Amino acid sequence: MKTDTVTLINFLVNYADTLIGAGSYNSRVSRCIKRIANHYGYDVSLFIMIKSITISVYSKENIDERFTMVKETTPRPVNLAMISELSALSWAVCDENLNLDEAKAIYSHILEQKGSKLILSLIFISTAFGAFCKLFGGDLFSIIFVIFGTMCGVSVRYFLSKNNVELRVIYVVCAFISSFIAYLAYRFGLSNTPTAAISSSILYLFPGIMLLNSVFDILDRNVLIGLARMINASILIICMSIGIYITLSITSLGLS
Repeated sequence: MKTDTVTLINFLVNYADTLIGAGSYNSRVSRCIKRIANHYGYDVSLFIMIKSITISVYSKENIDERFTMVKETTPRPVNLAMISELSALSWAVCDENLNLDEAKAIYSHILEQKGSKLILSLIFISTAFGAFCKLFGGDLFSIIFVIFGTMCGVSVRYFLSKNNVELRVIYVVCAFISSFIAYLAYRFGLSNTPTAAISSSILYLFPGIMLLNSVFDILDRNVLIGLARMINASILIICMSIGIYITLSITSLGLS
């Protein structure tokens, strides 16, 4: 087995893992992987599941020269900017005739780039969902408490994710924290729109990218992974509901 082939498949499996973790759907990952592999004179087959990626690389000149690698997927936060840059890298490999070392260097640079600062993200996300509260008919204090509740929930999600806490546990905890803080405006007699506050305070948890990707995958005839993603997203929505259930069960709003 040539070293170049081993190096290539290691690069491709890490590249695919990063794309999937950042929130890309299967078809896009497959196109990017095949674009890079074809440029270096190889064909590639890709099989993606929720927990693992399987890549087989084989030479166009010698079909017996084949190498297969399986890698467990790495959980990552959704990062649309990273998806765009990684996709651009696959085109740059072809258009600029980059060698593998140059492609790996650019890939490493993309991984090293820092995302948005946490404080700025908190401000923008919280303000956005405060606006949703207004759209849902919330009054001034509901909006204020939703902004604060969202800020607390996003912060907790960030720190729990950093400590590798199970995602479903994170969803239950964050949904409870955000919805309970949003409820407090009603509890203190400052607001008369608790429903709008609670419903908008947990929207940042909604797994929209995962649901969209499941639809894209099913439409692209990747039914197995599409259904798996849809079921996974549904479980996360149930976890959100459990968090709200806990809030309603311990507050004066009740469950009626």
